[in-house]
Amino acid sequence: MRRNAIRLATAAFLFWFSNPLLAEQQCCSQSGGACTTNANCTGGGDTCVVCPTDHLKCYRVKDPLQLKGATHAPWLDLTGPQFGGEHCTIKTAFRLFCVPVSKHVSGQVLRRFVPPGGPFTAFTPTPLPGAQDLTQDQICYRISCQPNPLPDRPVADQFGSRTVSHFTPFLLCGPAVKLPTTTTSTSTSTTSTTSTTSTSSTTTSTCPPPVSFPIQTGNPGSPGNDDTRWRLVAAPFSTCCDPAPTCSGCSMPRAATIISPYSGWTTLGSTQWISANSSCNNLLEPRCPQGDYMYQLCWHTSCGCMANFQLLADNGAPSVFLDGLSLTGSSTVDESTPSSFSGDCSATDELHLLQIVVHNNTPSPGFCSNGDCTGPGTPLPCCTGVGAGTCCGTSTGMDLSGAISGSGITGIGNCH
Repeated sequence: MRRNAIRLATAAFLFWFSNPLLAEQQCCSQSGGACTTNANCTGGGDTCVVCPTDHLKCYRVKDPLQLKGATHAPWLDLTGPQFGGEHCTIKTAFRLFCVPVSKHVSGQVLRRFVPPGGPFTAFTPTPLPGAQDLTQDQICYRISCQPNPLPDRPVADQFGSRTVSHFTPFLLCGPAVKLPTTTTSTSTSTTSTTSTTSTSSTTTSTCPPPVSFPIQTGNPGSPGNDDTRWRLVAAPFSTCCDPAPTCSGCSMPRAATIISPYSGWTTLGSTQWISANSSCNNLLEPRCPQGDYMYQLCWHTSCGCMANFQLLADNGAPSVFLDGLSLTGSSTVDESTPSSFSGDCSATDELHLLQIVVHNNTPSPGFCSNGDCTGPGTPLPCCTGVGAGTCCGTSTGMDLSGAISGSGITGIGNCH
């Protein structure tokens, strides 16, 4: 099904590129519907104009280009007026090719905001005034950047106003152009007085027999040891600090730590829980503060693969990505009932990334007063040392059981 969808998207892109008339489609200036004359636009003051191309439509493409830094250090400095500077690296061969398009909502749309949740309700998308026309194609690259915590931001688009959170650098898009296509063929011919024979040769690549590799967490060793394959690539500031009045933080990425499960956690078969440090199975722990923890597993393939796994996480896993594409589990991820995931990493000759974002909540929202963390629920002790004057962090981690299967799989745990 997915391959058929990709073929259809590719066919649509080729049709757009080969038919220049599509670049001058006409739309009603207010309703956005297709038109050829003003008579097709029935609203007051609605006229037939060239459709504005203020959206980007992106296609996932296979790109033969591979990039890497001369060292393991970030080699791409990105600076902007909104979020400041970040030190980044282009990761994997994941690419998007994006082209400007016009947009018209042709059917009823429902929406809701979570929180607060509730039923979906009908609404009419409202284009932002003053949106700029886009004319330049773009190629987008998957990036990874050093941790740079950013606050939540209120935003608005045609679908409504809301506050977005958990900012994580993900894609870098830059200008691109489509070049004229060329076709080259080679043939050899043998001619005699009675007949002509033409021959051609085709090179066919072969893949090794498919195999399956386990990717469970907690491999190998006992609690307190490093997981040799899963890495912690982003976490709140104080996760590797010893309790002390000040803390200078620590470097990322680093190996995830195998931990004993907290008393309320389920453990999947042949696995162990992992977290930011060996203390994160404590109910109250200043080194495991509220926030997002991103765990990552890498591997290489020559002929594509599939990933299938079950996941537990405390307090949950709001985001799961395979090669930059979001995966949806069979249920909400928690620490007691496993959620099942499946994803296609079919692109060949590249580094693959499985990334799990685990969110840790505070045990009791509130503030410190007279040695207690007051707020809803039972008062809890205030943190000392690193978390002095604040409510303590709480137990957090993840547990995963599963496998990747396919041909030419190598370098599990090797992100270079």
